[in-house]
Amino acid sequence: MTEKEILQQQEANGQKAFYLMAVGMFYHAYGCGAFALSRATGYRVLRKQRKHGDVLVCGFPVTQLDTVLQRIREAGGEVEQTGEKTFLFRGLDGTADETMVHARADLQSCRSSTWGQVRSLSVGVECLHTNRHIEGGRFSVFLYTRAYI
Repeated sequence: MTEKEILQQQEANGQKAFYLMAVGMFYHAYGCGAFALSRATGYRVLRKQRKHGDVLVCGFPVTQLDTVLQRIREAGGEVEQTGEKTFLFRGLDGTADETMVHARADLQSCRSSTWGQVRSLSVGVECLHTNRHIEGGRFSVFLYTRAYI
């Protein structure tokens, strides 16, 4: 299922049910689903440029899937798995709110200050060899969660 197909299906169901789709090491919700997910979890809504126009996206690392599904349920939503890496959730407010959308400029300033924080944590390549709690693939998720949450 593509972003465009997800947006079309959400439009067809009256923006009452939203999809979570795995994209690499992250799950994404699109359009009004991004607002619903953001309200339930606190994750950011981003505007991304695509060939067919801008798309609103809210995402999180796959390692947080169980936590996010629980937060959706705690916020009054229902969740069902519709595919190997796809979930449908409903019962949440997906009303568009431009004040929730973070611009690229906001992210650049966030990244600059965050990288300073990461450096101050003294997280180096050595931790991959000495600390078994952060293994190869999870290291990038570790840095991402520190940078965006």
